[in-house]
Amino acid sequence: MSHQDSHDVIVVGSGASGLAAATALHAAGRDTLCLEARDRTGGRLLSAPTSHPERALDLGATWYWDGEERVRALAARSGIKTFEQHLAGDTLLQETTAVRRLHGNLVDAPSRRFAAGARSVTTALAAALPAESLRLNTPVTALHPDGQGGLAVRRPRSPTSDTREQVTRW
Repeated sequence: MSHQDSHDVIVVGSGASGLAAATALHAAGRDTLCLEARDRTGGRLLSAPTSHPERALDLGATWYWDGEERVRALAARSGIKTFEQHLAGDTLLQETTAVRRLHGNLVDAPSRRFAAGARSVTTALAAALPAESLRLNTPVTALHPDGQGGLAVRRPRSPTSDTREQVTRW
């Protein structure tokens, strides 16, 4: 697979913030590359499939609250179904040794969840990018395993620099 040598912007990480930045930059006409060290998008948004095809079990970030208008708008725009978090009753925690019941609900404010899991947010964002703009499983060692070549990040010189541009090589 060949890759082009230069991009306007490189975003490191394909969590919600990284992909939101990459999709906004791409939509603004910037040549954007999003690099991710894992083999999946999502960052701390991790959803495990269940036996129900339209549901998932969230193992990372789970809720969003009223007032998070950008998250609500993204879900609506992407066709991601949401539902209200149940507030009544007790909290059950599954720990490594047992299930523990805490009296009352620890999530005491109205919130919403993503029906297909929170990772559906980053899946939708990634789908808005051209395939060549997202590289998964790209640890720094894969960029230059022998210490040669790799990824050169060029930026305009700073007012205090004597050189025309600064280059950082990964």
